[in-house]
Amino acid sequence: MARRHVAKWFWQLLGIGATGGFLQGCASVTPAPPPLAPLVQAASQSSRETGPPPAMPSDSLTPFQRSVIASLEHQTAANTVYDSSYYRGGVPPANIGVCSDVAIRAFAAAGIDLKREVTADIRAHQRLYPLSHPDPNIDHRRCRNLVVYFRRHARELPTSPAKAHWQPGDIVFWSTGGKSYLDHIGIIGNHIGASGNPTVVQHLPGTYVNETDTLYQFQVMHHFRWNTR
Repeated sequence: MARRHVAKWFWQLLGIGATGGFLQGCASVTPAPPPLAPLVQAASQSSRETGPPPAMPSDSLTPFQRSVIASLEHQTAANTVYDSSYYRGGVPPANIGVCSDVAIRAFAAAGIDLKREVTADIRAHQRLYPLSHPDPNIDHRRCRNLVVYFRRHARELPTSPAKAHWQPGDIVFWSTGGKSYLDHIGIIGNHIGASGNPTVVQHLPGTYVNETDTLYQFQVMHHFRWNTR
C-alpha cells in the first residue's frame, strides 16, 4: 500500500495522472501561488451591504455573456474541489475540476461545447497545436491547447490595464509562476473590484472556484473575447 502511495505521488509530481494520462497543465504542478486578495467590497455603505458594483448592467450583457455569468455564479457557489486527475471521456464529475473546467462549463452554459470544438480543431489542424499525440480525453483541458483554439476562433485583445477594455465573459490566461510559462485560465466576472479592475473567476489548487479582485496578480499572457455567432 505504501509503495502505491509513493508511486502516485511521484507521477503527480511529474505531472502524470494515475491513469497514465498527463495532467492538464493548468496550474497543476506550479508552486503554490501567493494568497489571493479577497473580493473587496466598495467603499460606500450601500456597496458594503450589497457587494461590489457590477461592471455592466445585466440588461447590457449579450445573451452569451448572461449565460456565462450565470454559470460563473453557480460555480462559485458550488464548492467545486480542485483535482487535476485524468478522466476517460474527458469530463470530470460536476464537483471536481481545474482552472480550464471553469471556462469549459461556462461556455457549455452558453451552448458552446469546447471539448467537441477543440477536439475537432485539433483533428483538422494538428500541426498548429503543441502536441504530437492527440488525446481527446484531456486536450481540451490543457491551457496551451486552449490558447491555440481561441486564437483561431475568438478575438485576441490587448492585456495592459490601459488598453484591455475587459468585458464580462472575456477569457484571460496567466503565467502564475512568471517567466511567461502559460499555466492558468480564468474568466472575467461582472463586478469591479476595489483595485478598479474587473473581477476574475478562477480555480487554483487548494481552493474552490472563486471570484477575486486579482486580475493582474499574475502575469497576464492572453486576453480573448468570444465571437458570438
